[in-house]
Amino acid sequence: MAPNPSTGVVRIAASGSHTDGDPAGGLIEVFDVLGRRRASLPLTAAEIEWDGTDRNGRRLAAGVYLLRLQTPAGVLTAKLQIVP
Repeated sequence: MAPNPSTGVVRIAASGSHTDGDPAGGLIEVFDVLGRRRASLPLTAAEIEWDGTDRNGRRLAAGVYLLRLQTPAGVLTAKLQIVP
């Protein structure tokens, strides 16, 4: 995941994940520190870009977020900081 911390678009790479464009092949969920899901992104390629918006298209506030990557191979969690 880069850049981290981020002020805009974040590139999220899922190495070893082969989805062949099938959204059922993986999912990235973004949670705030209170555990509320703020965004869900289908994993359609080994690397995707996320614009830092929630599921309603609004830019997320500055803060720390947890990204959870789920694929048939397992689950990975990473911390992302969004700065103003």
